[in-house]
This record gives sequence, C-alpha cells and structure tokens, in this order.
Amino acid sequence: MQLNHLAVTIVFPFLVPFRRMIYYFNIDLAISLFFLLIAKACQKFFWRRFPVAVPLPAPIFLHTKKW
Repeated sequence: MQLNHLAVTIVFPFLVPFRRMIYYFNIDLAISLFFLLIAKACQKFFWRRFPVAVPLPAPIFLHTKKW
C-alpha cells in the first residue's frame, strides 16, 4: 500500500505540465515538513506513547485530489 502511494506520487507529477509539478511538489514538501514538525513536537512531549516512525507518504500524496 505504501509503495503504491509512493509510485502514484512519483509517476503522477510527470503526467502534468512542468510548472504545475513544481507548484504541487513545493506544497507537498511544505505539508510534509509541517506534519513532521508536529510529529517531532508530539514525540518530545509524549515520547512514551508516540511511535518513532512517522508516516510521510500520506501527506505527500494528498495533492492527487486536486487533479
């Protein structure tokens, strides 16, 4: 499932124009870093209950709904 989402994230941007690819990629990168920052903050305060691994493919592939 994770690999499938990752493949969609990698393949889909190349099917759209170059400008749109860069635009959505920047947004996805910002969203991913934002979620990672939140996750790290949660780890800091609730490190006993929060898992170490942070799933990044989920926020990365959210932009497919805009197409």
